[in-house]
Amino acid sequence: MRHVLRMRGPKCWIVTILKPYPPSRSYPGKKVEADFYCQRMYRGKKTVRAQLNPSELARCKMICCYGREQNEQCYYHDLLDFMPCGREKICLRGVCQRKSFGWLSK
Repeated sequence: MRHVLRMRGPKCWIVTILKPYPPSRSYPGKKVEADFYCQRMYRGKKTVRAQLNPSELARCKMICCYGREQNEQCYYHDLLDFMPCGREKICLRGVCQRKSFGWLSK
């Protein structure tokens, strides 16, 4: 990404939109369940599931596993923005935080 931005220069950063669009209030973590997300990450694998451990959720991480018993493979993944990470908390940009902002709770 840095390479692309260097090649394009400051012109790439200029905001050219004349009429800003209102936010949709539809975010990935509000629409996608953890198991479905893991299944999409590991298409073609069998018995894919998400492990949602409280200690990992607090760091906005989840574990996706596939396979069975001794052959099970598990990998860490970041939670999507607005996925729940605790009681009345959501992940936003990799930080687990309370839903305290008016626009977040709608």
